[in-house]
Amino acid sequence: MNNIMKSDDEILEKSIHMYSTKTDRAWAALQKDITRDEARKRFANIGILSPGFFKFAAAFIILLAMGWVIRQWIQPQQHRVQTVWNQKMLMLPDGSTVFINGSSKFTYPDKFPGKTRVVKLMGEAFFKIKKDSIRPFIVKTQNANIQVFGTSFNVNAPEGQSRVEVLVKSGVVGLSMRKNPAQSLILHPGEFGLLSNNKTSRLPAPDINYLSWQTKIFHFRKENLATVVDVLRHAYAKDIELSADSLKQLQLTSTYEKVDLDTLLKSICLTFHLKQEKSGNKIILYSIN
Repeated sequence: MNNIMKSDDEILEKSIHMYSTKTDRAWAALQKDITRDEARKRFANIGILSPGFFKFAAAFIILLAMGWVIRQWIQPQQHRVQTVWNQKMLMLPDGSTVFINGSSKFTYPDKFPGKTRVVKLMGEAFFKIKKDSIRPFIVKTQNANIQVFGTSFNVNAPEGQSRVEVLVKSGVVGLSMRKNPAQSLILHPGEFGLLSNNKTSRLPAPDINYLSWQTKIFHFRKENLATVVDVLRHAYAKDIELSADSLKQLQLTSTYEKVDLDTLLKSICLTFHLKQEKSGNKIILYSIN
């Protein structure tokens, strides 16, 4: 009897062990299947694995691409002009014109969308702005904003300098400091505005040759040749030098109107018995004696 009971106990223990091992594996597999099915159902409920989801995703991507293309089409392309020893005349998209002096950088769009017409300038330029009473024309420099509706004016804002000069030829021009718009001026024809040392001021009109770079009209009255050369260098964006300090004190009295630089220099050379030589971009005036 004991042997029979012992045998039954051994069988029971083995069967329990067999049940435990196999059942755990089976239960783990079942749980894994259930988890996978639940995940599929969950994703199916939100449409991630459904054909409709992929159609939606494709449509969404297409819409994003179309939006990018439209934005690129609507957003104006920016053009940048840089001058060194040269000057350049441009017509802007609104019909306005700008004459850019040497050593300047000018940025403008291929069209003026929206409610303003905005350009950027580092250096000097003369503007003739087409009148538009709805959309102001704004010239942004490093430190100032110049706003007009239709006028002609000169802006000088050299790169790397905080100084900004505005001379109005016609119309009305607003000059304001970018960081402190309260520092502002309204300028009328013939008035000269200056932004310097974080404040704006209205000053007397500069010397008679201030706009000669744009007009090519020069008036010299007993002017030292050193000053004359500085004026011509600025007016024609050319590198002009005197070969000796002794030439700087020579005085010139003359008026020149709408003449090219070569003709003007020949006239000066005849007056003072000089000669000119060109070396690359540089023009040097020498004494013949």
